[in-house]
Amino acid sequence: MLIIGLSGGIASGKSTVSNFLCKNIPILDADSIVAQIYQPGKEGHQRVVALFGKEILCDDQQIDRKKLGNLIFNDSVKRESLNKAIHRCTKIVILDIPLLFEGPSIGRAIVGKTICVYVNEDIQKERLMKRNNLNEYDACSRINAQMPIEKKKKLADIIIDNSGNIDETKNNVENIIIDLNKALTVRFPIIPPLWIALLMCILLIIVFIPLFCILH
Repeated sequence: MLIIGLSGGIASGKSTVSNFLCKNIPILDADSIVAQIYQPGKEGHQRVVALFGKEILCDDQQIDRKKLGNLIFNDSVKRESLNKAIHRCTKIVILDIPLLFEGPSIGRAIVGKTICVYVNEDIQKERLMKRNNLNEYDACSRINAQMPIEKKKKLADIIIDNSGNIDETKNNVENIIIDLNKALTVRFPIIPPLWIALLMCILLIIVFIPLFCILH
C-alpha cells in the first residue's frame, strides 16, 4: 500500500488535481475537516473570534477566510496562535468505519473507544432494502455477511440503540458526548494534535476500504 501526501503552493490548482485523483483514489481532505471546526457554534469558531475579533466574521457569522488569511499570513505570531487554538479544540475525533469490528484488530487498537449503533433486525432489513433498492433475500445476505450485531455490541465500549425516533437518538448521542468529554478531562489530559488524528484516519481507511467495498 502506497501512502501519498498531496500538497502544493497556494493557488497552484491542488484542489483541481485532488478532484481528479479522488475519482480513482480515496482522499482524506484535511481542509474539509478544519472547515467543520470553523463553523459557527463550534469551539474552534469561538476561539478564532476570541483571538481576532468579530471583524473577521461575515454577515452570516461564518469566518471570513480571506480576512483571516490577511491577518495571519504576514504575522508568524498570529499564525502560531491560530494553530494552537485550533489544536486545543480538537479533543475528540470520530472515525466513521462501518466495518470496524470485522476488520483487522489494528483498527480497534488505534481508537481509544468504540461505539456500536444498532437497530432491531426487522428495521435494519427494511432500511437496507429501501436505501439500496434490494429485495428481501439480498438484504438478508448483506446483513448476514457482517459480524452478528450481538457480537459487535459485546466488543463495543458504547452502544446506541437507533430503533426509536430521531429525538431519542439525538438525546442519547448528546448524553454520550457529555460523558466522553468528562472522561477526556479526567483520563486523557494530554491531547494529541490534529495531524495525529488525521494519520489515524488514513491508517483506518487503508485497512478497511477492501472490506467496505465488498460488504457495505
